[in-house]
Amino acid sequence: MNRKDFIRTVAAATGAMAFSGVSKKAEAAEKVRRRRKDPVPDALTERRHEARWRIRRVIVNNDGNDDICSAEETISRELYLAKRTMGLVGTHVDTVCYCGGLTFTSNGSRDPNRLVFQRLGKDRFAHQMDAMGFDPFQVQLDFCHQHGMEFFWSHRMNDNHDAKRPNLITPFKKAHPDWLVGRDGPLKKRCGDTCFDYTLPQVRAMATEVVLTIANLYDVDGIELDFFRHPAFFRSQFMGQEVSEEECGMMTEMIRDIRRGLDVVGKRRGRPILLSVCVPDSVGFSRAIGLDWPLWAREDLIDLLVGADYLKFEPWAHFASTACELKIPCYARMEQRRLTLMDASLSSQSTPEAKLTEATRQLWRDEAYAAWVSGVNGIYTFNRFDPMSDLFTTLGDPYTLAAKGAQPRESYSTARGGYNSPGFWLNGGGKYLRIPDKPHYAIPYGFPNSDSSPADSVFDGKTL
Repeated sequence: MNRKDFIRTVAAATGAMAFSGVSKKAEAAEKVRRRRKDPVPDALTERRHEARWRIRRVIVNNDGNDDICSAEETISRELYLAKRTMGLVGTHVDTVCYCGGLTFTSNGSRDPNRLVFQRLGKDRFAHQMDAMGFDPFQVQLDFCHQHGMEFFWSHRMNDNHDAKRPNLITPFKKAHPDWLVGRDGPLKKRCGDTCFDYTLPQVRAMATEVVLTIANLYDVDGIELDFFRHPAFFRSQFMGQEVSEEECGMMTEMIRDIRRGLDVVGKRRGRPILLSVCVPDSVGFSRAIGLDWPLWAREDLIDLLVGADYLKFEPWAHFASTACELKIPCYARMEQRRLTLMDASLSSQSTPEAKLTEATRQLWRDEAYAAWVSGVNGIYTFNRFDPMSDLFTTLGDPYTLAAKGAQPRESYSTARGGYNSPGFWLNGGGKYLRIPDKPHYAIPYGFPNSDSSPADSVFDGKTL
């Protein structure tokens, strides 16, 4: 072998070795990339994914006013539970979302590791229970767990009831007026000027801290972020503008922080904490106010998706289809102010305090049935206070609904103004309405009124 051939041989061998090294590095890099793209879930994440799919026929939000009592009533643990919780035992209710009120403050509690909640101006009950040695929050949690019900803490992300009722403004808001959206902007009169401005990092940090405080202090099954109380978060929205992509990203980053924090707490206690969000059912409207919940689902940040309230933009089938694509369970949130829009003659019964009549019960049954046949995973009730209501023994089973004469029909938001109007919360919000001219319901196989019997369906009494 001459010198020239020798050099060629060495060069080829060296090249092969180098190529082999590069290939191995590239292969290793590809494995890392794949792990980052499709991470293998740890044991806690697997348990969280399993828990998110448990059966929840009916979820109840108790609205945070279960401490209201008359001067003649004797305050006790039993009276407190009887107000809104005891009667739910043995019904279709599988999950209770307990609302602490507007926000919370230590408010003189003798135990720094307990919270006394700032209610809607009626916290005498809670304070007296605290003086008696009862923690109202813990009482609710223990009762639900003792009777096989999930317990979520529901956090109102920007409640503005205090805008028109100054007596409800908390000391915290009074001490931080610069954290609020203020009095400027065309939506001020509608949305109120006491909302927090989520453009500010300290507001987002505070919201995160509130959630993690609850998770650290109490053995909750999950946290609910209620973005319907109320759906206004950024100063730009109050100025009549749509929220920017940058602001939308701020909210997403806050959700990431909350998810990370809940996972830390979950690992410490050895049990996952689910994260549920109550959001507008319209993806477009949600993003326009800064809530990119499809992204939250794709990033595995949230576990339950609750859609609509006094605003509803599209048929339940659209919402259920989107959730199916995102591989996340979804729940139809129903509220009487919206339901009465289906029947103008019932407008006088649109307030939460209105006593249910057979006509309004039918509205609840019809829309619940429409949601079930559209593919949702369960029904969510809001502003339904009486735990003895027969709605809680009917809404979670489409066969029971069918037996009571339910026919699928849905209510939607209105352009006439008020809470039920998208334009009340966002200038031009009405453009996101997708109301079908002629609603059509293709009853899925296995549902009442289809060609199958209850035994063919997952909705037979044994499964539910």
